[in-house]
Amino acid sequence: MTESFTGTWTALVASLRALPVGARVWIVVGTAALIVALATLAPPVLQDEGYHDFAPTALFGVADFGIVASNGAFLVVGIWGLWRLGFRRLAPWPFAGPGEHWPYLVFFLGVALVALGSGYYHAGPSTETLLWDRLAMTVVFMALLAAFIADRIHLGVGVGVALPLLLALGALSMATWRVTDDLRLYHIVQALPILLAPMICLLFPGRVTRVKYLAWMVFWFALATFCDLFDKTIHGWIGFGGHAIKHLLAAIACAAILAMLQDAGRRSNAASNP
Repeated sequence: MTESFTGTWTALVASLRALPVGARVWIVVGTAALIVALATLAPPVLQDEGYHDFAPTALFGVADFGIVASNGAFLVVGIWGLWRLGFRRLAPWPFAGPGEHWPYLVFFLGVALVALGSGYYHAGPSTETLLWDRLAMTVVFMALLAAFIADRIHLGVGVGVALPLLLALGALSMATWRVTDDLRLYHIVQALPILLAPMICLLFPGRVTRVKYLAWMVFWFALATFCDLFDKTIHGWIGFGGHAIKHLLAAIACAAILAMLQDAGRRSNAASNP
């Protein structure tokens, strides 16, 4: 049964990758356009002011210390990733082309900025301070999608075109939200890497990116979302808010990308030294 499924899946991937490059690119572009079109047909998504009412996470006698301090996990992952990539401490080095590491540098910069933006927001939760939390998150989402484009579709397009355009889209989603109170574009920014990255993996071979690490990232983010949704219930169970736990789990999800790069370096080194 397993062998039959594996053979069918392998045949499907081979047949899709046998399509002309232009056709495969248009499949990705068309899917992105469809996502945007469907989102525009949906009713406006407004910010729920009750969102700011998190379960108490007082520690050491300081109100909400836990929910603010838990953002330190993002700072650790972000700085660790920036140090490993920015100073080429990642060995073996997984990248072959010049500038190939830029989307990942931006990704880990975004993760570090999430620590600052989210910490600022939770120190005084309001719709106004939430802007800085979400703006940093758009950097993470968009840089991740650009990394998959650069690795699997075209390096120059991914780094030189997709990365700046996607970052601009993320910033635009926040500007649109603050002007119109509509969060639809922000939700598109969240959805694009989740929906398009697996499709890109299916259609194009890659050297650095791997589906299994993307799956682990989605798993940890899903678990983080669960903890966020049941924030107060979890607090009732263990005396610590689920939203604070969400920060820790989401940071683990981001660390999966660094694990992916380390794995890519090992595979590259093994291929060059058989």
